[in-house]
Parts: sequence; structure tokens; C-alpha cells
Amino acid sequence: MRRSRYIQQILAILAKNVDFNGDHDLMETVIIADTLNISVSETQQLLVTMNEMGIVTCDIDVDHSLITRDGFSKLHATVH
Repeated sequence: MRRSRYIQQILAILAKNVDFNGDHDLMETVIIADTLNISVSETQQLLVTMNEMGIVTCDIDVDHSLITRDGFSKLHATVH
């Protein structure tokens, strides 16, 4: 359960970043980790899983990520 909660929270953070930064800036993993009060390593593991699911896209080092259209769809499906 904790993992799915973190996934939803990460999607919300990344969606807010896109809303705030209309130019779709990538978000630093360390900022996500700090926001959720979890380690960077755990955040990176979650982001890799989310990248494999197609709901985020990450750089090769998993230092930056961005929500995808599928991620927005998943986020909105769980909210409604």
C-alpha cells in the first residue's frame, strides 16, 4: 500500500511542477525525495518502476523526471 501511495504522491508532485513550470521542466529527484521525506535511493527505485509503467519519463541517471500523458490519466483516474 505504501508504494502505491508514494506513486500517487510523486505523480501529483510532477503534475504540479508541470502546472507551475509551463515549459515542462524536468524535476530533480532530490526535490521529490525531500518533499516525501524518503531517501533519494528509494525515490529513484520508484521512478524507475514508474518509468517502466510509462507514467513518468526519467533521464538515464534517474536524477530528473517528468510526468507523461499516461501519468496524468492515472492521476486523474484515482482522483475521481
